[in-house]
Amino acid sequence: MFKNGLPLDGKEEARRRAVYDKKLSDSMAAKELNISKLAYSHWRRSRNLPAAGMSRSAKHATLCWFCKNTHRLKCSWFDPDNPQPVENWDAEREIITNCTRDLKGGGTKVYTTESYRVKSCPNFEEDI
Repeated sequence: MFKNGLPLDGKEEARRRAVYDKKLSDSMAAKELNISKLAYSHWRRSRNLPAAGMSRSAKHATLCWFCKNTHRLKCSWFDPDNPQPVENWDAEREIITNCTRDLKGGGTKVYTTESYRVKSCPNFEEDI
């Protein structure tokens, strides 16, 4: 891996690994390192390190999180007016339980979201 056309030195490699170990998203890690998300993602993948979202939420991981076609004009599932499952995808319907905290009242609200966990999709193109 290179920085400004030069190989990373041990200090920079250690700095990136320390940020990776915080289990931040690629965007947050890149921001903390003051590098582009693309540079950080490439560094992480070149070392076969899983994305933080994958390791923390593997049971809800979906290909859509890593697809560059997540746009209403490129994918029927991302049409905000009428989302439709993609033809020939391999997806599992699931109910995701979430909760929010009311910062003023101190209570917690639990709610569910119906979604799909996409395992394979003919429209998938990795967003790197």
